[in-house]
Amino acid sequence: MNFDVLRLKDKNLIVNPKNASWVVADSEAQKLILKGKIDGLPKLLKKRVLESGITKDEGMPRKKNHPLLGIFCTTTACNLRCKYCYASAGEKNDFMSIEVAKKCVDFLLQSKSNHVTFVLHGGEPSLLGKKWIREFLTYVAKKKNTHKNKLIKVKMQTNATLMDDDLAKMLAHFGVKVGISIDGIPQVNDLTRPLADGKGATDLVLKGLKNLQNNGLCPGAIIVVSKANFKKIKESMQFLKSKGIHSFKLISLSQLGRSAKNKKYQITSKQYFTAIKDAIDFCLKSDSKLQLYPVYYLIYNLLNKDRPYMCLRSPCGAVNSVLAFDTKGNIYPCDDLVGFKQYILGNVFDTSLEKVLKNRTSKMFQERTVDKIDDCMECTWRNFCGGGCSGRVLLTYGKLNHCSDICDYYRTIFPYLIELIYKDKEKVAEKMMSCALE
Repeated sequence: MNFDVLRLKDKNLIVNPKNASWVVADSEAQKLILKGKIDGLPKLLKKRVLESGITKDEGMPRKKNHPLLGIFCTTTACNLRCKYCYASAGEKNDFMSIEVAKKCVDFLLQSKSNHVTFVLHGGEPSLLGKKWIREFLTYVAKKKNTHKNKLIKVKMQTNATLMDDDLAKMLAHFGVKVGISIDGIPQVNDLTRPLADGKGATDLVLKGLKNLQNNGLCPGAIIVVSKANFKKIKESMQFLKSKGIHSFKLISLSQLGRSAKNKKYQITSKQYFTAIKDAIDFCLKSDSKLQLYPVYYLIYNLLNKDRPYMCLRSPCGAVNSVLAFDTKGNIYPCDDLVGFKQYILGNVFDTSLEKVLKNRTSKMFQERTVDKIDDCMECTWRNFCGGGCSGRVLLTYGKLNHCSDICDYYRTIFPYLIELIYKDKEKVAEKMMSCALE
């Protein structure tokens, strides 16, 4: 059995990479653990070793999943011109017809999963108009009545600039969970996410946020971490918290779309770690409980063997848990790949879900595990991070047999989180793990 041993200040971190187990021990205990002589350990440490499974020579379970998340890329149009947009939204103006949208709903409901979520995405989905959105939500509501064996949800990811009271009221009526995209303080958000005419959008975003809140919705915020804001994360989270936001998702800037052409906003793994570390510190010191993603799932993966978050498991969620649809009803492994014709798995009008899952391209994603990725095979953290986003890897490096583009970040964040857990597990649990799994 192979263990990796890392220094954690005055202690040793012992990791079994094969089954994602770890313990912290002093040098004497380390010797006993590595020799398999755990009966000689102190009682509490022995219990921790047994609970962790670190001495077991077994791999991670590779569960077969059925798609449960549908990303509806409803339009390529957008009223913003985000400097880094991975989809280059706003450069075209294609819209998904309501007929295509309904067909996509029917298609995903073929899934054997007992819960299915439809996400209205873009571009900017509110540009579809209230009539379209109401007809879509009404259709889904009818499907809830005919598919009572499934838990069916709808989410919407929006820039909120067009979110008036009527639209917010409609979304609340149908129980839609809303996420808004905002990069923090106005000075940053107006720079990185301006309107199409170049003017700042933050005032409109905050007005839309208020309309959502006034109708009983509690949107979370997606913050894209870039060179413009990675040193201002605490300030940004404080600003958004003061506006009533308590759920944050910090994602690293991809190197796709406009970001590939405008590299000034791209960040390194080290800079992303700086941002996440500051966000964690902000949450731990907050006077109220905050939700911080994907850190929640990183901690979850350190404390559990199952992998509920599709972007941190092996194989990842592409095809296995998620499918994306473009405006014409073409099907893709995930939304990162929408628009790349070579990755179309079929069309909702002329294929079935079972045929899509047996597609040769689908098999590529279904079989991409860290045990087969050259760069991951010997990595300590391979079964904690899952090898990273397959879509981003494929588009960044031109192949699936490659580690994540933020691999160095994972190598840094996991030991950091383990140190926090080792110091004060109860505080980490209270401040970082009090929210429910999404």
